[in-house]
Amino acid sequence: MFSENKGSIENLRVDVDAYIRAYSGIICSINTGKIADIELSGTIEYTSSSAGGNWLGGICYNNKGEIVKVCNYAEIKGYNSTSTGNYIGGICSQNHGIVQQCKNEGKIWNANNAIGGIVGLNYQTVKECANKGRIDANVSASYHLGGIAGRNNGEIYNCYNLGSITGQLVKGGIVGPSDGNIKNCYSIADITTEYQAGGIVSTNSGKVTNCWYVKKGNYDIQLSTSTGTVESSGEKTEAEMKDNAFLDVLNAGNDEITWNLDRRKNNGYPYLAWEDE
Repeated sequence: MFSENKGSIENLRVDVDAYIRAYSGIICSINTGKIADIELSGTIEYTSSSAGGNWLGGICYNNKGEIVKVCNYAEIKGYNSTSTGNYIGGICSQNHGIVQQCKNEGKIWNANNAIGGIVGLNYQTVKECANKGRIDANVSASYHLGGIAGRNNGEIYNCYNLGSITGQLVKGGIVGPSDGNIKNCYSIADITTEYQAGGIVSTNSGKVTNCWYVKKGNYDIQLSTSTGTVESSGEKTEAEMKDNAFLDVLNAGNDEITWNLDRRKNNGYPYLAWEDE
């Protein structure tokens, strides 16, 4: 719709059947302003066969501003290639700003490097976001996959992942590799991989605090080669995650009630308070 947004784009419902090239998103390529209250549905497919540099986001390629209350339901298909450089996020390919109260329910597939339900590469802040969509690399030599972010160099907190993750190399229920901070998150992801996986993060060289996962394979909260720190985090059963005591754990440390629990919603798992609005 736009090459670059420097103002405000709000209150849109967009249904697409789109074929777009690299460094693109349906709303804009680069966002330095505000994008809010957007719902995106349909299908998005990357069309180029060039090797490397295939950056694609449901909403935008590069966020340098603010994205708030955006929901992607669209299926996103990257370019099926064994070359590296296919960076895809349900909301944006890379984030240098704030992505807040956003959700992805669309399937993301056919990509091989830094793929996340919300962002591909995070350099700044992702908070109060949820992924329920399936992430399926569907190519050989795929790596850096996460339910929220493919790779994290910033901070991610108060997020959850219910979507399954399938790929060849390093995967994490919330993030692939991370040298940033991950806090107050949980994942119940089915993770299918030939090699390495982590319940929350694959390779952690940053800090993980108050993050929890359901173990559905031969993996722990992070890879054993990780050099970062893990505090007050670990494994829980599905029944424990659906209990009020777990809701208290997630809300602890927040200035206001961020998480809610209603057994009629979200398959009984905690969800974010803004999802009731």
